[in-house]
Amino acid sequence: MAFSELMDRVGSKGTFQYLNMVLLGLPVLGLANHYLLQIFTAATPPHHCRLPPNASAGPWGLPKGLDGKPETCLRFIYPPNTSLPNNTQGATEPCLDGWVYDLHTVDSIVTEWDLVCDSRRMKEVAQSVFMAGTLIGGIVLGDLSDRFGRKPILTCSYLLLAASGSGAAFSPNLSIYTIFRFLSGWSISGIVLSTTILNVECVSIQMRAIMSTLMGYFYTCGQFILPGLAYAIPQWRWLQLTVSIPFFVFFLLSWWIPESVRWVVLSGKFSKALKILRWMAALNGKKEEGEKLSVEDLKFSMQKEISLAKAKYSMADLFRTPNLRRVTFCLSLVWFSTGFGYYSLAMSVEDFGVNLYVLQLIFGGVDIPAKFIAVLSMNHLGRHITQAGALLLAGGAILAITFVPSDLTQPGQSMVVSGQCEGSLWDGAWPADIAKRKASWHGKTTELSTQGRPHNLLPPRPWKSHVYIDVYLPTLRTVLAVFGKGCLSSSFSCLFLYTTELYPTVIRQTGMGVSNMWTRVGSMSAPLVKITGELQPFIPSVIFGTVTLLGGSAAYFLPETLNRPLPETIEDVENWSWQAKKPKQEPEAEKASQKIPLQPCGRGRDPS
Repeated sequence: MAFSELMDRVGSKGTFQYLNMVLLGLPVLGLANHYLLQIFTAATPPHHCRLPPNASAGPWGLPKGLDGKPETCLRFIYPPNTSLPNNTQGATEPCLDGWVYDLHTVDSIVTEWDLVCDSRRMKEVAQSVFMAGTLIGGIVLGDLSDRFGRKPILTCSYLLLAASGSGAAFSPNLSIYTIFRFLSGWSISGIVLSTTILNVECVSIQMRAIMSTLMGYFYTCGQFILPGLAYAIPQWRWLQLTVSIPFFVFFLLSWWIPESVRWVVLSGKFSKALKILRWMAALNGKKEEGEKLSVEDLKFSMQKEISLAKAKYSMADLFRTPNLRRVTFCLSLVWFSTGFGYYSLAMSVEDFGVNLYVLQLIFGGVDIPAKFIAVLSMNHLGRHITQAGALLLAGGAILAITFVPSDLTQPGQSMVVSGQCEGSLWDGAWPADIAKRKASWHGKTTELSTQGRPHNLLPPRPWKSHVYIDVYLPTLRTVLAVFGKGCLSSSFSCLFLYTTELYPTVIRQTGMGVSNMWTRVGSMSAPLVKITGELQPFIPSVIFGTVTLLGGSAAYFLPETLNRPLPETIEDVENWSWQAKKPKQEPEAEKASQKIPLQPCGRGRDPS
């Protein structure tokens, strides 16, 4: 009797499974808040230099930028009554007395600790430190989970996230805040690791994909909660505290979550495992079946797992044979590029010139159809095409953002241009506050409505063609970003299943752990790459898009796993044909061999 058949005896899709999913899923709603929290707590409002204390109020002390707005990092150094020559703006200096912020729009760590101008990189560093916490926590807590069990790590992680998140809300400076954020990332890894295993272990093989998808939708719903909370609670400290306090409640609720039956048996605690199984049976209305179970039944059903657990495999085995080495290298790049691209878009919401709260709702909403389409594509087109296609489309969308300028005009402004310029429209002296201007084009008068730098809108040379331009640049950039984020969400959904099917049972959890390590490296690198935008604004998008395209290309070198039996040993992978197999009727013995239970030792994955 296989372990899955043992679960069927006590009920593998009953009341217990749904209650367990709810207890595990409610905290996942809050994980989205912590992953994406700095979108709101580290938002940068409009700001400019504070004038010297002895200066009279007025616009004299603030030089104007090309967009007609005050410079954010410079001010004039001349006293108020100094007369300046005509056409001379005067010498400037940095903001020696701090900055003035528009606190009606946002209150954040940026306004509290002046993370602007020369210090603007620090908010990206803080997000990278948080992601580094998820990386290191995944490595350390994965081993501790194998040693002490899933439930103790889950319970302690809830408590640590509640304490570190609340501590961040009371941080006196950026350094303390960053330390607490690191601990928050560390604890989130422990929650993800244990939740992943405890969610799918107690359900039937047919229900695993459904339960895994439902757990992913808990995370998606969490993305809808965050903008509502941020809108209702604009103060960053109160927002930080609000998303952290619930984990004290989850810490108490975790005592009702049972330990992993598979881990308990492999630890030799058969009586405890029997007690958990009888509890499952009672909740699922199969109390009599539960009473019939014995320690001998447990030992017999777990015979294969016990024998496999005795064999020692390490990370080096992922590179020992040619086919497995190929799978490991390609999957590492695919996981890295998916995490790299996903968080490049998810953490750049304020860069698209659209309302922050609305755009975050759209970013969360696109995950719902994206995951549904991914499931349909995986079942009909296969994992290979779905994975490669999702990354290639995402990379193309990110690169396309590079060619859409972000500062030419505002949504809804338009202009009609025809003929050859006969006037001196492009004299470079357009003030930014001019809303309309007349220009003669071969005797035709055309009304222009725009702001900003006109030489970027039309060429300063004769132009003989007729063009109608209705510029909605922020909207176009947003559409591309939403499409790219949806594709990357589909990539995540496919990767979880694809990776499980590519690695053999004896080393599956090790392979999954290495893969998740790479996606965390990618998510940790994304905020740091954004800093390169200070050199040229297009550089981050080029890097993000190129790496994502490389990940999609690497997916083409992976084999198709649709309709294949799960590999049990490394030799099974080496004997694979690199072509997809068509579905066929299989004898009962072969079907039974496909029902390979999850290994107890391994690492979880993000619920994105």
